[in-house]
Amino acid sequence: MIKKNIYCLCLLAFLLTGCRKEQVLSETAAKEYFDVNKLSDSSSLYRLTIDGYDSYVKEDSGLYYIAEDITITKEQFALLQKMADPNLTTMQRSAIGVSIVQTWSNNTIPYRLPDQGTLSDEDYKHFLLSIQLAFDMISSRSSICFVKHSSEPEYIHFVYSPLTNSSPLGWSANRVNTINIYNTTLPGVIAHEIMHSMGFVHEHTRPDRDEHIRIYLDRAIAGAFWDFVVWPWYTVHGAFDFESIMLYSSFAYARDFNNPVMTRLDGSTFDYNFERLSNGDSAGINALYP
Repeated sequence: MIKKNIYCLCLLAFLLTGCRKEQVLSETAAKEYFDVNKLSDSSSLYRLTIDGYDSYVKEDSGLYYIAEDITITKEQFALLQKMADPNLTTMQRSAIGVSIVQTWSNNTIPYRLPDQGTLSDEDYKHFLLSIQLAFDMISSRSSICFVKHSSEPEYIHFVYSPLTNSSPLGWSANRVNTINIYNTTLPGVIAHEIMHSMGFVHEHTRPDRDEHIRIYLDRAIAGAFWDFVVWPWYTVHGAFDFESIMLYSSFAYARDFNNPVMTRLDGSTFDYNFERLSNGDSAGINALYP
């Protein structure tokens, strides 16, 4: 695991997600539009072909991941499986797609702050400050209001993780959205994970991404391919945004930092933006939470 004090932007992909090498061992089921493979770490990787795109969901210890830092519920996974049915009409598939990501009512998100746990007093203080700064990043550019949790069954709960950053996708009934945070001193990373809980996926997985970027999966580390799939069911908000806080760097998961995994169409590269929400991020939030 990369040490906490390494802040080089080209390595933030590893800090952001805690990726693991995986080797496919055997195929246990196969269909033209859906199959599952057992991985060497005893997890399962599902392939779903939706609108001609191969998408992947990893099941590990009862959790379902659509990226290293995004989890979905079993019910959301079942909806994705339905969308992979090639006999569905476009209208039927669109109706299911709308149901996959649900938003928080009244633009209000209850939250619970993390326990101190094993963090030192100083580290805990920085963690709490970073969460507040992440809240400010989002609320200052939108109508989103973060309120302390009281009796609501659904809320976001921050937890320090020694391994990774991750969040569930969107709101789900009777679910606590546990947001795991490794980078406790980086408000932008925390804001990124909060936006997953608000219902946003990564910018480079939106269905129109091939009109704006090129992906070179052969340059990525083993097992990272599923972080670069297209999610055709996702409703985009605005134009593709190279400044988005939800976009990975060109060198995220790169085998060799001389060879980017993602580039613009002209071959140029782009960096992370963890400093602030872009105008596109703000517009996207305001479209999803008017």
